[in-house]
Amino acid sequence: MILLRPNEYLLFTSVTRVVRLLILLPLILLGASCSLFDKSEQWVLSGSIMGTNYTIKIIKPPEELDRDFIEKEVWATLSQIDELMSSYKANSEVSRFNQFQEHGWFTVSADTFLVMELAQKVSELSHGSFDVTVAPLIEIWGFGTEVTGDVIPTDEMIQRTLQKIGYNNLLLDPSRSAIKKNKPLTVNLSAIAKGYAVDKVAERLVSLNLNSFLIEVGGEVWAKGLKQDQQPWRIAVESPLVSHVSHNRVQKIIDVSGVGVATSGDYRNYFEKEGRRYSHTIDPTTGKPVQHNLVSVTVVDQSTARADAWATALLVMGLERGMVVAEENDLAVFFIVKEKAGFMESMTKNFEQYLTH
Repeated sequence: MILLRPNEYLLFTSVTRVVRLLILLPLILLGASCSLFDKSEQWVLSGSIMGTNYTIKIIKPPEELDRDFIEKEVWATLSQIDELMSSYKANSEVSRFNQFQEHGWFTVSADTFLVMELAQKVSELSHGSFDVTVAPLIEIWGFGTEVTGDVIPTDEMIQRTLQKIGYNNLLLDPSRSAIKKNKPLTVNLSAIAKGYAVDKVAERLVSLNLNSFLIEVGGEVWAKGLKQDQQPWRIAVESPLVSHVSHNRVQKIIDVSGVGVATSGDYRNYFEKEGRRYSHTIDPTTGKPVQHNLVSVTVVDQSTARADAWATALLVMGLERGMVVAEENDLAVFFIVKEKAGFMESMTKNFEQYLTH
């Protein structure tokens, strides 16, 4: 684990969300215990929610605010999103919609509708590379709730499963905050809900007049204001060359105060069979794992939820298509591609503004 001082960088690793968190969280906590600053000038709140962990650093909280109150507000905000959008809780709105057998409209909360609306927008702009109904495909490839390791579904099974997905079969009615499915579908918001949870916590902290903080939920990040050393929040994007036993290698360091950041990658979550590599990243348009050499996508955006969704969509597309779509949509994106000689990086014009000099 690295701790870059005096700037106290936050390591934001470009791998799958589960693995990324294992590297990210200890560094936040380590930075919090640093003796360079007065501990009374910062709070570190942490816990588990949404099947993952969260950590929040609040710099120089006002004296009139009680820490217990802030912790309860953070927990209430995160719990509300979990209760609405969890795919594992039987009584969540998403689960009840998935169980809804009729073809009529299903009324949802403003939060769930907003996330669904954003998801559908990214699906349209990415030409189906992002699809919240993709779960059945992930399951048959062995990367779902029952990890089987090396399952190779038949073409017939893939085609049959493709009939069970399709974002274009989800309809939204903003006039009544309702959603509808034209055929049986399973909605899973895991590729966007954590980013949205980060945004909602940020919104709540701002409403409480907190001006400097960093929020991380399951690897998705949003920062505001300055750190204790009066410097902007900075994130180190990890190189795929990182080893479990060696020091981490930083690919790029970016300033992220006032924005959200999300990364998707697949260089650690895959299986090999008969000499062929099968990525956990499934293309919803083909029903098969992607075959390109793009291994990591980092997106910076005012909305962490949007960054979250776009990171997944662009990883599915690959570098060539992803770069075109990212530029068309004025996105700030950093790509890492695996080549024979090593790793190559590319970025959109809008990403350059976040690089440190």
